[in-house]
Amino acid sequence: MDNTVSIIFTQIIIMFFLICAGQVAVRLKLVSGDTPRQMSSLLVYFVVPVVMVVAFQTDYDPDSAMNLLYGILIGVAVHLLAIGISQLVFRKGTERNRILRYGVVYSNCGFMCLPLLSAALGQTGVFLGSAYIVSLNIFVWIHGVYMISGDRSRISVRKALLSPGVIGAVCALALYLLKLRLPPIAIEGLTHLANLNTPVAMLIIGMQLDFSTLGGLLKTPAILRAIAVRLLVMPLIVMTAIYFLPVAHELKLTVLIQSAAPVAANTTLFATMFRKDHALASGYVTLSTLLALATMPLVILLFETII
Repeated sequence: MDNTVSIIFTQIIIMFFLICAGQVAVRLKLVSGDTPRQMSSLLVYFVVPVVMVVAFQTDYDPDSAMNLLYGILIGVAVHLLAIGISQLVFRKGTERNRILRYGVVYSNCGFMCLPLLSAALGQTGVFLGSAYIVSLNIFVWIHGVYMISGDRSRISVRKALLSPGVIGAVCALALYLLKLRLPPIAIEGLTHLANLNTPVAMLIIGMQLDFSTLGGLLKTPAILRAIAVRLLVMPLIVMTAIYFLPVAHELKLTVLIQSAAPVAANTTLFATMFRKDHALASGYVTLSTLLALATMPLVILLFETII
């Protein structure tokens, strides 16, 4: 128990320093305003799928395959639960509430969590974490885009199935189930690419932090309520539910870490894309990310104490 919490806490500190490096780069004007978007595209379309492929390059094991299936099903259940809770907490369908609902439902389970899962559980953590990412990508394009845009025509099953996270997971899973191992030189090259995930993801988060909005957000009860639900209520509900599930401890820890993550980074992207309040979305992501650096270790500590 102590070892896992120590690893998580240490990794959070490392991530904090990398986030600070991203913010320093912005303050010193070493990067342009478009750099975070370009780096995000590199990460989403290239690095994260490679991370999954590398994680799945392991010997086939029926128990691991079953845990992966359980992970997808649990991910679906968690997102359905979060959708229901978000509707209860924010009943009115205003533009602000739709953005806050989105943040309650969708966590930064890829950028923020894959480094934590890798540090705490190694390749097993990334392997199991991919299941949650698949479920998130499907929900984002079927439900999430409608939640922010308010336009049902934006719902796209095709985009859900063709999203980079799903494609990467499907390719990785196909290699795993067919018991196909890539040549060692290919694995080594892909591993170098996969290792970009942690530093690039944290630098992007640091570059996108907008501290100018924090003062106003801290005085806005609705935003504080949304962040409290995302960082505390959701993980506590998930922790209670998975306590009774007959699944591996590693899967429970993986699901909890991903459900305890801050507001998804793509909240800002979608708010900008659909011409909504992107300043609110940016501040929402910033504040939840900063607070998550404190709440995530506490949630994991509670989990390791009682489960």
